[in-house]
Amino acid sequence: MKKYLVLLLLTGYLSCQDQGCNAVSGGAESFVPVGQGVDIDAVVQQRGGVLLPNTCGIVAHEDIAEALELTVQDLEITDSSPRDNNPTHRSCFFKWSDMELSNAGILFQAMRNPVGDEYPNYVELFIESKLTTGERGMEGDAVVFEPLEGLGDAGAYSASEGKYFWRLRDKVIFSIAFNTTHTPEQQYRIARRLGYLITKNYIDGK
Repeated sequence: MKKYLVLLLLTGYLSCQDQGCNAVSGGAESFVPVGQGVDIDAVVQQRGGVLLPNTCGIVAHEDIAEALELTVQDLEITDSSPRDNNPTHRSCFFKWSDMELSNAGILFQAMRNPVGDEYPNYVELFIESKLTTGERGMEGDAVVFEPLEGLGDAGAYSASEGKYFWRLRDKVIFSIAFNTTHTPEQQYRIARRLGYLITKNYIDGK
């Protein structure tokens, strides 16, 4: 029995290494960090010189559906990226039918510095501003974000606004935005799980 329990725990740990799972044990969250301090220039070179990924394909649709407790057939996928040769962002909307909420879905987005040398630290300041001044919320009040740990070099999130941002060095900002009926806890777990996969797959050149 003891050997069986050790094997079971080891199997679960290795699975979380691959999936970036969140587990709650005694009220503490377990999460495998990803994307901190990576050599972003080497990553981009490995990606064939392409900075921004295809946000509709960065995570397997089966993994997205599983995280949302849906099926792949439930998902309606729309690539809303600009058609420019060198876009400042790439976006993908994953939508499904929900009797309680019209236009339910999540948005993946990857962004780069849109102003170039004029503001070379734009990416870092983008995340910092979310944590200090926040952004205008749906009710018109300023919403200051909380630190999002474990994804990239720095991150910020607001469960009330359904927005999660994190950056890799000073090159790329990733985000997930929710328009769903999930509770804040469910939303956070989903964002962490999908954020892990987005970051890991990007670094791996997918």
